[in-house]
Amino acid sequence: MMNNEEKKRRAKQLSLEFAAYLNIQSHYKGYAFFIDAIYMCALTPELLYPISKKLFPIMAENHGCSIHSIERNIRKVIDIAFENDPEPFYKCLSYLDGKPYMTEVIACAAEKVRLELK
Repeated sequence: MMNNEEKKRRAKQLSLEFAAYLNIQSHYKGYAFFIDAIYMCALTPELLYPISKKLFPIMAENHGCSIHSIERNIRKVIDIAFENDPEPFYKCLSYLDGKPYMTEVIACAAEKVRLELK
């Protein structure tokens, strides 16, 4: 059984691995936001819905920027990764028809991390 610190460390590592699987590029500002969103939702699932009212305000405060900036930058890295290689998104979100919604991607990633932690 993992203690709390090991669980947090493992959740962060799994979040990074999932971002790499989706080919999210680390040089974009939204990369760090995306990783934090996955990590925070994996550890505290109730932050996910509604994401813009619960998760983004916390992230904006932690990163010293606006809620809009968090949302825009996460959406941007997901859109770029999807345009470059949509296949990992189709594998993750099997029902996907068209571009994925940001919340869908974060929810899928957080759930995968949560399952790996068990």
